[in-house]
Amino acid sequence: MFPAGTFPRWSPAGLLLGASLRRTTAMVRQSGLAAPDRTMAGDFDLPVLLARLDRVGEGVTELVAHPGEVDDVLRQLSSLLGRREVELAALTAPAARERVEARGIRLMHFGDLARLSRG
Repeated sequence: MFPAGTFPRWSPAGLLLGASLRRTTAMVRQSGLAAPDRTMAGDFDLPVLLARLDRVGEGVTELVAHPGEVDDVLRQLSSLLGRREVELAALTAPAARERVEARGIRLMHFGDLARLSRG
């Protein structure tokens, strides 16, 4: 629908997607499956990542990212290429780790989320 990296932050499509995700998350929780409290998605570089980390609140926040090194194999497997290396650089930057530690953010994976939901 939109070229890679150009999905408008505030658009009818974005608002519809957000509403759909909230509804899906509610259904997932009702079924007893684990789900994050909120999701942050969209392309980012280091300044945007740092700003997002500053907005992380209580509970579990999922940061959607597609970091990677683009090579010939990835080019054959995925059309999602544009920002992978930029996101990888942001996620591995010392400033990102420092911000995570300064804000007391605990990094986790979905296995941790499942254990949290079971108590």
